[in-house]
Amino acid sequence: MQYFMDEGEVDVINKYLQTQDLYIGLFSDPATITEDKVLTDLIELPLEIGGYDRQLLAMGDWTVVGSVASQPYKTFNFLSNQTVRGYFITSLGGSGDGLLLAVVYFTTPLSMLIGEILKVKANIEVL
Repeated sequence: MQYFMDEGEVDVINKYLQTQDLYIGLFSDPATITEDKVLTDLIELPLEIGGYDRQLLAMGDWTVVGSVASQPYKTFNFLSNQTVRGYFITSLGGSGDGLLLAVVYFTTPLSMLIGEILKVKANIEVL
């Protein structure tokens, strides 16, 4: 049996996050997703409509403590009513169909109204 050692996991995540920018986005469906899904399986909030767009997770902004990498909060402004089930991390900004790296579901869907803001903090934990 093969094991990925803790210090090796941390080293890999540090090197990966220091070599490319990533992006965080919001989705409205589906209610569940499995590990074999891709970005096009998510129903992302409408890009550039109602004030929504993916936010940059710049490679220099990651803070790694132990096996958890974190970004500063990203702010999404709502200019239209939207239901948000969670966020995802991808390799491409805008409307591109990059790699789907991670998906986080909120405990309950959020009903965001016009004029509200949502602050999301991206975390990646290596297990």
